Amino acid sequence: MDEMQAKIETWLQLIKLEKLQDVLQDMRTNFRVEPSEKLNDGIFRLLLRLCFMADKCNKQNSKVGQDIAELANFLCSLLIKVPNDNNFVKALFKIVQCLIAFNLYEDAENICCYLQPGILYNPQDDTINLLIKVLSLWRYSIYSMWLELKNESLNAENYNQLKSIMKYEMNMTQMVYKDYTKHLLEGINKHLDRIFMIDKDKKYFDDFCKYILEYLSGVQLYLDKDEKYKIYYHILRIICRVICETTNINNIKSSRKMLDTLFAYFEILTEDKECHQCFQQFQNFCMTLLVPMESLNNSAKDIQNVIYCNVNIAEKYGTKNLKCNAISIAEISEVVLEYWEKCIEIDNSMFKHLVNTGILLEIMNLFIHINTDEFYKEKKSTECKWCSNKLCIVKKDLHNFIATKCRCINLIFKFSLKTLPAKMCTLARKIMKQTVESIIFEIKECECKRWWQSWRTCRNIIYNIGILSEHIYEESVQLYSFLSTCIFQLKDFELNLKSDLENLKIKDFENIITFVLHRLSVVHCNNNMYKKAATACVLNALLTYNHSNTKAFHTWISIKKSAPEEITKMTMLECLKNDKEKIKSELGFSVDTLKYDPIALCLCEARNLLEEQIAFTNGIATLLKTLKKLQPSNQYAHTVLLLGYYFLGFKYDSSILKYYEQAIHDLKKNKSNSVAILCLEANLSLFMFAEELRVMRKQTHLEMENTKFAIYAPKLKEPMETNSSNVVAAYTMINIKKDTNLMLCLQKSLKKWKQLFECYFVS
Repeated sequence: MDEMQAKIETWLQLIKLEKLQDVLQDMRTNFRVEPSEKLNDGIFRLLLRLCFMADKCNKQNSKVGQDIAELANFLCSLLIKVPNDNNFVKALFKIVQCLIAFNLYEDAENICCYLQPGILYNPQDDTINLLIKVLSLWRYSIYSMWLELKNESLNAENYNQLKSIMKYEMNMTQMVYKDYTKHLLEGINKHLDRIFMIDKDKKYFDDFCKYILEYLSGVQLYLDKDEKYKIYYHILRIICRVICETTNINNIKSSRKMLDTLFAYFEILTEDKECHQCFQQFQNFCMTLLVPMESLNNSAKDIQNVIYCNVNIAEKYGTKNLKCNAISIAEISEVVLEYWEKCIEIDNSMFKHLVNTGILLEIMNLFIHINTDEFYKEKKSTECKWCSNKLCIVKKDLHNFIATKCRCINLIFKFSLKTLPAKMCTLARKIMKQTVESIIFEIKECECKRWWQSWRTCRNIIYNIGILSEHIYEESVQLYSFLSTCIFQLKDFELNLKSDLENLKIKDFENIITFVLHRLSVVHCNNNMYKKAATACVLNALLTYNHSNTKAFHTWISIKKSAPEEITKMTMLECLKNDKEKIKSELGFSVDTLKYDPIALCLCEARNLLEEQIAFTNGIATLLKTLKKLQPSNQYAHTVLLLGYYFLGFKYDSSILKYYEQAIHDLKKNKSNSVAILCLEANLSLFMFAEELRVMRKQTHLEMENTKFAIYAPKLKEPMETNSSNVVAAYTMINIKKDTNLMLCLQKSLKKWKQLFECYFVS
């Protein structure tokens, strides 16, 4: 024994000198029999010395790494028990760390096998913490290799190596944790995510899924009651990942068999009633929808049953597991919707099949049912492509669900105009209302730009649904009104975004809101709701009166032509003031005329009314009164001038002389005698002459008609009547006085023109 102790001392020195092969050969010669307890401490000392040497050795010499692996394995095999648990784990930690640095992963895994509790030792709390550090070596190795492969092309060699390391990590997880199921499943989900991200050509993911499922078939899973919700979550994540990445249009026919096999791996969920019932509903959903499209005959009832059962489960157990179901259903739905889209592209009759079977309607119902804020409140840190790849903390599940709902709603655009069913329109509106409300909340709480992208997508969808549903008056109005409210609610947020494209943002806002208000006006108008049409129209006009392509005034003209007298006599400015509260409550806009130019609005209204030759009594007179109250003397005069110009071309009943006189009176108060003022006065004087002449002609024409009637009317002879048949026509407007007045009026205009030329055009 003394001789063996002396050899141990020699071996200690040889290890220090890194002469590991000498130690191995000598030890194999001296340990041809079973190891003894007496030598156990000496062997343990050799292992500790080896760990120090491994920590300091040259990591560039691969031969040293192989020798360390061989000697460490031999020493561990000789141990009968561990004198000190902590030191044992620390020693193997250093050795495993060294072997991983040499890329000797299989050797490192062999050494880790000696850390299996219950064989050489029984770890307590402190030792378990050390074991977790050993596990972290494998996790760090996976992470490091994954980072390298993110920018490289995944090939068979590095894929197999990464797969092996992941296997070793999963084995180590089972050693470290007594109740390992949650930790193991969580790790598997991370592995699936990482392989998916680096497998850009989709060559290996399917194989990795099969590998993981095969691995799970050899593992005994346990359903810890305290961890059941987390275990359930991770199981559904694994199932969803496998389904989403392996299901396609080519293998959908064999999906039933695949689902049966997949669900069979997780029979542990039958041990708990709540988990089992929730899992059954998830299975029912998958089995219902993951089938060939032509087989969706009775699927609508199955989806109804899922909704009904979910309500019962929520009442009985709460919603913790239903939250997992909801997130998973959204993911599976994305795959299903993609499959449906491809089928419809190939055969458009498949869309009719979706509608006729009622499955599309029930999917929309299901989305409303699972749209609960509580389900999607978890935030995750993620590299964000919308924010220049910086890390954003966002509700990723919510974002994904929103994308799925938008994809579903896009299907209804297969309907042609005036064919969208009212019930489907109602569901679409409810879905988009829920969706946009969630987005607005996130925009206000989170700086991530992805929510703005989601908002713009939803905004366009709501607008298009509004157009598609204009034959359903109430639905269309609700859609446009809700969209208007949201646009105004987000206006300041959107314009305050830091960007080099500020002008584009403003233009985008102006374009979309004017489209929405225009369509809303048209819908009201088409349904003879002229007062409501006017309200939307005047708001549109207020926002776009300085835009050359605005449709607001054209719509206003249409309303004037069709509406009752009470509306035709109303100006836009009056309508804005009268409907201020309604505009705020129904359209989301707070009217503040101080921020706008009411004179410019009135001038635009007047110009458009005149261009469309709207009768004088149908708004123009009222508008001139409103303009006069605003006291814009030059603008008022200019508007009256336009009135005179346009009135030369069409008939009207009322006289406008008083407006000419008032305008000239106002201009005379301006002592500047500028070109503009003199031009206005000269033209107004000319139009006064034209108006006087028009009145004279009208009166004379009327009197001529009366005289003509009198001439041809049968006459009864009076007792003293003569035989003369001459009738003397008397016209009140044809006389010297009237002629003189007309001449004076014309001379006033000529005098103004002469004054203008003498002052400004004659040198």
